[in-house]
Amino acid sequence: LIGPFLPGLLVFLAHAVDPFTVIRSVDRVRWGWHVVYADTLWYKLTMANVALVPAAAAGAIAWTALRAPTQRRRKQAGIVLLFFLPSFAASVATGIVAPRLGVETLPPLSPSFMEFLVGGLALALFRYGMLDLTPAVAADGIFRGVLDAGLLVDADGAVLHSNLSGGD
Repeated sequence: LIGPFLPGLLVFLAHAVDPFTVIRSVDRVRWGWHVVYADTLWYKLTMANVALVPAAAAGAIAWTALRAPTQRRRKQAGIVLLFFLPSFAASVATGIVAPRLGVETLPPLSPSFMEFLVGGLALALFRYGMLDLTPAVAADGIFRGVLDAGLLVDADGAVLHSNLSGGD
């Protein structure tokens, strides 16, 4: 479980021991502050972590958007992806690519991109019940872990959920 977080944890620990392993200086500019990064292995690991972990998450979300068993889950994942991709791309462009190309006149835009992303998450949560634990979601989780065949029926005997691929 810690595997995906290990690069970020290592960078955090290195940065906690010596803040200048990643950052060379923080300069006052017209719009606030500008971080000048040190060109070290820790900086490269930080940028790889900042770019690759969210890219992998975007891939998992895209997979869910395309392959989820229900229309509701596909829609939830699609909305999260729709709001995540522009936020991620703009953050990488302004926070990683532009400084590496010598463009240091951009204000810090990540907070604005984060607001856009949070708006999308709110839409997925409140309009499409992304984290709602419905009986159907609970039943699916329960039946996924059961090896025996089983049926979930309502009070009238109608089948609500089944796991007929269970044992012999």
